[in-house]
Amino acid sequence: MSEPRRNASHQNDSSLTGEAHPFLTSRGLWLQQNARVDLPDGIPLPSTAPGRGQHHRSSGDAETERRIDPSMPWQSPTTPPLLGRFDDSPLESGSLQNLRPAKRFPDLTELRRRPLTSLFRSALATDVLWTKGTSTRGQSQENAADNENSLAIQRQNIARAIGKLVIRLPGNHAGQFASGSAFITGPNTLMTCAHNLFDSNERTWSQALEFYPGYDFYSNEPHPVCRVVSAVIPKAYLNNPLSNHDLAICRVDSNIGDQVGAELAIQTVGNIEFFDSARVDIMGYPAGSGFDFGKQLWCSRGRFLFGVSGGGDEYAPTFATDFGGGASGCPWVVTDPDSGRSAVVGVTSGHAKLKHDIAEPNLMSLTSALLSDRNLNRLNDDFIEHRF
Repeated sequence: MSEPRRNASHQNDSSLTGEAHPFLTSRGLWLQQNARVDLPDGIPLPSTAPGRGQHHRSSGDAETERRIDPSMPWQSPTTPPLLGRFDDSPLESGSLQNLRPAKRFPDLTELRRRPLTSLFRSALATDVLWTKGTSTRGQSQENAADNENSLAIQRQNIARAIGKLVIRLPGNHAGQFASGSAFITGPNTLMTCAHNLFDSNERTWSQALEFYPGYDFYSNEPHPVCRVVSAVIPKAYLNNPLSNHDLAICRVDSNIGDQVGAELAIQTVGNIEFFDSARVDIMGYPAGSGFDFGKQLWCSRGRFLFGVSGGGDEYAPTFATDFGGGASGCPWVVTDPDSGRSAVVGVTSGHAKLKHDIAEPNLMSLTSALLSDRNLNRLNDDFIEHRF
């Protein structure tokens, strides 16, 4: 778009200095006050709301008057509006062969007809709600209290192993930095998602990555930090970036696992049915404004919605959550309420949709690779390594 030409008479206009609106630059204020799009007479202005379109009425020839007759449904002379009513008809047999519904949601069209906010809850990982409601059946009051304290300590250990990943993007990106999440799996290894390291659209690798375990912007304690020196991702991700390929193991420049005294074990998942009964905590650093821009660790617990297949027989699990950008690469954790042992059963990949209609928005959800033997073995047997 060419630079709007400022009229000489505007040069001394005090309203264009930015003082009239403290949140706009002078150019931004000028654009807001003066930039207009000139529309030819007779071009209808469609409404994206359901129902009859709204029209711009003007005097013109009979053809124009016929086209904008309010008694007739408006139809674009070229393409329909991007936003509008999506196809919410019942799903025909075989129309969604790449989805496996959760037992709780056999009719997946219900997920498109209402917000999913009632299907999850998210809060800071330090919130007490994550230690309440644990199993105390058959335990004395004293043993129940000990069990709850043990789970609280276990959650602290989990929190130390999860960290914020700061990513320096290649020079051709408009923004120089991005953020994601990762977690410690060994003395000097991390796990995250492949797309934090490799951009499958631009075909470029990130320039550098730093990992801050247990990151808390508001803490006065010094933040431990390490740098990623190399990483492996499945070769399959380079040409087909499915969620089931979106995994990565990183090697860092220090024994960060020993420094923080925490790491997370990976639990293989044999099939998607595991998630019908699993209680999963998605823990990471979502960077949206509703999460204080990723300054602390958050936890989200939601319902299992469905599995997504890229054409094979393994389905990537999808859970309801309001997590978004910044949570990529964060672990999905399950904890045994009796033993207190925790394990990772997923790694955040991205959002999900049911039907890929034009401009259809994402569901409030996240998808992970299925951590099956086959998918994890790609990181050992069929991988590509990159050094940073």
